[in-house]
Amino acid sequence: MKDTFKPLFCAPSFYTEYQDSFRIIDAAVNDLQWDKTSEVMLWTALLAMLRRRTDWFQGVSSNVPQSSNSIAPHYEVYTLVQKLNIDWPHKLSKEISFAEFLRTVKIKPLPAVAQKAMYFIFTQKYPITVLDYEPSPRELLQIQCEGRRIITFKNDFSQWPTQKFGKRDPLSFWLHDCIHAEHFFSQPEIYQSQLGFYKFVSDAHAAQCWPDLSANPQFEGDFSYLISDMNSHPLHLFKTLKAITDIHFKEQSLSIWDRVITSCLGSTEELNALRKLNTAYFVDNDIDALLQMTKRLGAQSYTT
Repeated sequence: MKDTFKPLFCAPSFYTEYQDSFRIIDAAVNDLQWDKTSEVMLWTALLAMLRRRTDWFQGVSSNVPQSSNSIAPHYEVYTLVQKLNIDWPHKLSKEISFAEFLRTVKIKPLPAVAQKAMYFIFTQKYPITVLDYEPSPRELLQIQCEGRRIITFKNDFSQWPTQKFGKRDPLSFWLHDCIHAEHFFSQPEIYQSQLGFYKFVSDAHAAQCWPDLSANPQFEGDFSYLISDMNSHPLHLFKTLKAITDIHFKEQSLSIWDRVITSCLGSTEELNALRKLNTAYFVDNDIDALLQMTKRLGAQSYTT
């Protein structure tokens, strides 16, 4: 069976088998005294390599542009890799820095989008908050309104064999968070518009536009997914928000959506676009109006 990135990426036996290796990594990380995001990227890369200890190397690529940030710590990862008995390919320089390793070296079978995010997180181009717990959707919404994403990481590796995040094992979950970061930050214009959408939702939620969510668990589940686990184009996010409101509140949905619109201090064009969302009357000018609104709200997020 082909090895691919999937929710259950590493079996519990992987985390049991490599406890001694984790202790070696933990000691090295403590000696480095890095910031938490840099530590997590080192852990993530090394566990991905341990997972295929003798054949992790997929080649070298220069598709990812160098980060303009120069604050990433310089570290030559070869010595630590040797301590872990991970094979090192002859064609790869032993002096390669960890930043350059993340940028150019492909690890089987990690998605390119995950490794790109790891490089930009390590070089601190992407602002990340590391938490040692899984935040609630509302907490993550607030973090996204502040222009950040999170990685959930706690180096209690003795617990990793039994630790699950939904269907995901620890390494899968760290990589999943990295992929979300890439979708959030990679395109500056879309990033600002996503900020605007999350601010829009946060303001509408604070104004109690939707009835008590706990009384409608189906809507609460879809709403929580939208605000915490669905980094996408803002127009798609708006359409999804309107759709789940219509589906789960049915005859109440019109009055609820009116409250959502009223909570937004938008222009006449923007408010009309919100009213026509998901109807045959929604046209290109309405798309432009919503994108303009999200950019405006996103710009406000930088200063609030």
